[in-house]
Amino acid sequence: MRRARSLVTFMAIVGATACATASGTGGGAGGTDAIARLERARASTPNSEPVLRALGIAYYKAGRLKDARPVLDQAAKLNPKDGTVALYLGLVAEGQEDFAAARAAYSSYLTVGKTKRVRSELSARLAVLQRKELLKKAKDDFANEQRLAGTPGPTNTVAVLPLSF
Repeated sequence: MRRARSLVTFMAIVGATACATASGTGGGAGGTDAIARLERARASTPNSEPVLRALGIAYYKAGRLKDARPVLDQAAKLNPKDGTVALYLGLVAEGQEDFAAARAAYSSYLTVGKTKRVRSELSARLAVLQRKELLKKAKDDFANEQRLAGTPGPTNTVAVLPLSF
């Protein structure tokens, strides 16, 4: 009964969002009218995974990544087998340059996602993410090296230079 009510609420929201978008008053998929409707639906049914998914996607499409992430995290906890949530959670994390979380979300999609084309694209995307993550780590390490270069090490430290023959 509860699940059916959530589904009915979600379908009503999707229908209202589609109407608003089609008439041009919604401002697109991430429009403020659609987001306001989804936020009201979330307030009335805070544990509705379909509503949380739709709201997180709307936030993502509106560029509100900080708002999208906790909503999508909550949706993922309610239904860990929702590939759409995993996909958008990965997109949000990647947009926030949290490459480890993006990799985890995309990997989750690879196990639960249903679309073969998206799975193959995400497999390739994981390699790109790994390169981005390594580049970010190298930049962070370089920045720390510059900061640490001026501070002396402990007195009991011995430097060993590389030997070549």
